[in-house]
Amino acid sequence: MPVPDSPQELPEIASIRKFAGMNTRSPRDAIGDEELYWSENFISLGEANLRTVYDKGSAIYTAPSGKTVVWYLPFNLGTVLYYAVFLSDGTAYQIRVSGGSSTTISSSASTFYTSGGDLPFAVQWATSGLVIVSTAQANGYWAWDGTTLYSAGDLGPSWLTGQTDLTPTGTTTSGTATITAMSDTSNIAVGMTVTGTGVPSGTTVVSIDSATQITVSANSTASGTVTLTINWAMPTGIKGTSAEIYQSRVSVLNGATWYLTAAGNGTAFATSLGGVLTKSSDSFLRDRYVAARQANGFLYLWGDSSVNVVSNVQTSGSPSTTTFTNTNVDPQIGTPWRDSVVPFGRGLVFANTSGIYTMFGGAVQRVSPAMDTLFETLDTSSITPSAGVGLVFKIKCYCLAVRVTDPTQNLARDLLLCWDGQKFFVVTQSTQPTLLATQEIDSSMTAVGSDGSTIFELFQTASSTLDKRAVTKLWTGRSPIIQKQGISAYVQLQDNSGSGANVTVTADSTSGSLQLGLLAGTISFVNNQGQLIEFTNSNGAVISFFTGAEILVGSSNQTAGLGLGLTIESKSPDFTISLAAVGYRPMLLPS
Repeated sequence: MPVPDSPQELPEIASIRKFAGMNTRSPRDAIGDEELYWSENFISLGEANLRTVYDKGSAIYTAPSGKTVVWYLPFNLGTVLYYAVFLSDGTAYQIRVSGGSSTTISSSASTFYTSGGDLPFAVQWATSGLVIVSTAQANGYWAWDGTTLYSAGDLGPSWLTGQTDLTPTGTTTSGTATITAMSDTSNIAVGMTVTGTGVPSGTTVVSIDSATQITVSANSTASGTVTLTINWAMPTGIKGTSAEIYQSRVSVLNGATWYLTAAGNGTAFATSLGGVLTKSSDSFLRDRYVAARQANGFLYLWGDSSVNVVSNVQTSGSPSTTTFTNTNVDPQIGTPWRDSVVPFGRGLVFANTSGIYTMFGGAVQRVSPAMDTLFETLDTSSITPSAGVGLVFKIKCYCLAVRVTDPTQNLARDLLLCWDGQKFFVVTQSTQPTLLATQEIDSSMTAVGSDGSTIFELFQTASSTLDKRAVTKLWTGRSPIIQKQGISAYVQLQDNSGSGANVTVTADSTSGSLQLGLLAGTISFVNNQGQLIEFTNSNGAVISFFTGAEILVGSSNQTAGLGLGLTIESKSPDFTISLAAVGYRPMLLPS
């Protein structure tokens, strides 16, 4: 049997106070002394400040019976916050955050989505409306302004076309394609759509003949003076899986094809108007474009296995011609998960099967080596990873919804893998989200989640039901080959809720674990025989007394092994751990 090194030797202390983040890549006894092997529903806010994470808020939206939420987008019109919610039957609705009122975007089944098909996508154009794309329709490009859905062939809204409707008068003659005696032709351009009495549907401007005459693409069916309505029309034949607004242009991705509209006109895709249509033949685009996002004046195009950057977009000449520079950033790293790509500060963050990456300028960098073993167990059969950004106690965090195996329980679980730009931790909510998004207003970001049935904000309320679990390193002290005899365990904590904070501590070692029991941050009263004195109110309920000060609670620890550590568990709603420690004595191996 091992024997103490010396009866007079003072105990040694191993502790964690800086809480440097979670690391499951290495064995538990090989991670950094200040790292946690598992940090569930705890976030490190700084040195000596490991605080419990809050639970979700109440439901913002609940899907009708028999339908599920397949995708959604937080957005705003002016200063009013909304959600665009797309359902499994292909319909979509606008939900006002304040009051929850619902406005139908489309009640026609299969408009935006068909079962097993690509998910729809939408992007906000300033604060005026949404551009929506889908592959469920041949004409899968729409504009939505909060009241009207503009479809292929409709005159586009002025906020998207950059042109208010023109309403000149003119004279039409049945069987002719000229409109004479025009009151004004100054803002009319070739390609605009014309409507009015006697003007067939889909008629466009072919030429501006003079200050008082235009030629159109179809013969009039009536004669006389008529008031016309002229503007750019919503395009036909455009559909896609992702979109972005870049330099007042709409960028759309569909398979290996990239579309870009003319400047200031989100309806003009024709190359003769300054639009761009290009199909990639790059060898590194293995399958398709996945996501388009802009940052720092550049437009990034994610493929399933690559990233390109578009810059120097310029339009000149007559007819208009648009030129640009399309440069490959990384020919091997991309993402299959469109909704994992989100803005994060001055860069963009995304994920793929090998981890989480940042895109800063022209470089892709993996930031998640500490989470490698989790990504090795990634299961995408039930969850397609998606991400949102939210403030957790004012710290901006990238959160990725995943299904992975928890190494501390050897159990597959749905989790949020969160990163604050430096440190990782995992989060659960009482309703676990499988689809994430970001609501942002006034520089305040809120991560929003959905389980398919409801939509809710994350990290809103302290919870006495969420499991909180912190697992320390198995500290090896002077050497990983010297046996240690545990003596004590300590946790220093601060209750933030006013209702007390209790933790259950398990002493762990390389040889096994021993639960030390409940360490309570409460004040207990005992008599001179050591018996607990209980105080009750007029209803007979026991009165508990809590200390608002930071307290150090401890227990005897009789574990032994080459490495010693602690597992700290609790359901208490809101508290901060500032220190966790074990006391031990080194022991000599027999000679």
